Amino acid sequence: MFCVLNKEESVNMTEDDYSINTNCIVAAVINQRLQKAGFNWQTSPTRNSADNVVITTTLRLCDEFERRFEKDFASMSATFNELELCGDSYTAVLCHLIDGGLNWGRVIAVFSFAGAMSVQCMRSGQEETVDFIREWTCSFLHTKVETWISNNKGWKGMVEFYTNGNPNGKELEKKNWGSLMAVGAMFALGALIVNRA
Repeated sequence: MFCVLNKEESVNMTEDDYSINTNCIVAAVINQRLQKAGFNWQTSPTRNSADNVVITTTLRLCDEFERRFEKDFASMSATFNELELCGDSYTAVLCHLIDGGLNWGRVIAVFSFAGAMSVQCMRSGQEETVDFIREWTCSFLHTKVETWISNNKGWKGMVEFYTNGNPNGKELEKKNWGSLMAVGAMFALGALIVNRA
């Protein structure tokens, strides 16, 4: 069973803990990933939200996701190395990540991808692209994912799902994420080449 919060943590939560803007979660994930990689992102808009239960849960889930698929993330980053990322190709990868239907594991994959690409952009000297990644990810979540999140008890639903365990098995393992990310990266690479022509 995949647990995020212990019983004492879940007892002390209030409804205000779940009232958080998706943009804040995206920025917190990107900021944490960049800090772990040794970078400082000056434009993060959410430095005051770090203790929120939704952000804490999302960060833990992203860490778990990235640990499980570390080689795939490295391969995907290498695919994008030396290419200038654009909104269309980035969004195409996000669409591919949720292809076949949404679940909380796929939502976490979107956050994890945003974090991984932000680190890659910083490493390749494209610091200004990190702000675009945040914007593209937020826009994608608002247009393609937000209704599903609302229909599944909002962010409270995600915290409850991972606190109470997943009765159908580990959702983060439901799909072959490695091949999904590799195909997504190649799809985006094709879009980048088309955009350059």
